[in-house]
Amino acid sequence: MKEPVTLYHRILRRETFEQAAMDLFNLLKSAQIKLPGTPRILYVDIDGHRNKNGGYDSDMLQLQKDFGIDFLGKYFTEIHFPIIDFQNTATQCNNIPDTLNIFSSKDSKDNLLNNLYIENYRNTEFISEPDVYNYLKRVHSFLIDFREFETNYIIEKNVPSKTTDWMSRWKKHISDLINELYTVFLYGNLLSAAAMTRTLIECFVYFSILSKEGNEFLIHEWYLCSLCYSSKNDENSAKMQVEEYCQHNNLNFNEKWTTYKETSRDKWLRSIIPAGKLNFQVVCNYLDDPHIYKDFESACAFVHGQDIASKSIPFSFYNSVSYRFNMMMLYIYKTIRLFPLTPELEKQLNNLLDDLPDLIKKYNK
Repeated sequence: MKEPVTLYHRILRRETFEQAAMDLFNLLKSAQIKLPGTPRILYVDIDGHRNKNGGYDSDMLQLQKDFGIDFLGKYFTEIHFPIIDFQNTATQCNNIPDTLNIFSSKDSKDNLLNNLYIENYRNTEFISEPDVYNYLKRVHSFLIDFREFETNYIIEKNVPSKTTDWMSRWKKHISDLINELYTVFLYGNLLSAAAMTRTLIECFVYFSILSKEGNEFLIHEWYLCSLCYSSKNDENSAKMQVEEYCQHNNLNFNEKWTTYKETSRDKWLRSIIPAGKLNFQVVCNYLDDPHIYKDFESACAFVHGQDIASKSIPFSFYNSVSYRFNMMMLYIYKTIRLFPLTPELEKQLNNLLDDLPDLIKKYNK
């Protein structure tokens, strides 16, 4: 008699009955293809899926009994679920169907784009931890309140001429970016979250400088430098926009066009950072915070595949996910602090900041 092969499967807390059943069926088929006719023993663990009394929910009860024992049982010599152990007293069946069709009321619904979504359940396991989930509920409530507070601004013209209009638009962009970043993290898209965290760090740096300087001239220079930089793609259009903006704000068009036509994106900062070569590291150093550029480099390395740590240790591990989560949340909070806040929003933000270190420490052990 052949030595039996032992198979193991772990059902994650965010997986449905349909997903778990299909995974077990595919595991069975794979074992038969690789080791045809070999006696099979199956062990299954189930994360979460508990009801309010602590027992398994109806999906996992059905999976273990109706699907696990009644359907899968004949294809194994033994099956071990958390609530039941099964031994096949008959001969193991090796005539496995080619496909598994699961019918439920959900199948009749139109899920639209949800049908196309491929979720990385390993990455969302961290998010489903009760304390992480409860913390994210608080973040969600705070961001909703913050969004409602930030929508109360007016842009006076289609092409703003006042610096306050540009600052309002930039605030709106940052607010939208923060909401998108929070959402992609919830879906387990860690690479996207890291890339968007990098973008948020850039927004934080430039917006910090503009807020810190409180200099109308500097905002004019940023806008004109950006327009002229875009002239590489369409010079005539950019030139018209620069000329119109200069007329609105009593600025010398020829001087600005000459200064910024052949330029880098950061040249507008020359009035406050006059010496040496301008790059993002120099710009970060202007804020006198050594952590900013290091965090930016870390996010870049992760996104661009340069980070050996994330490649040696899969980023589905909790400590790696929590590191990305910590950086993301810190820059969300730091950036929001650049905005005027109500006392209630300030209190919510401070409480979230105070509770973050203990949450991260738990998962970095």
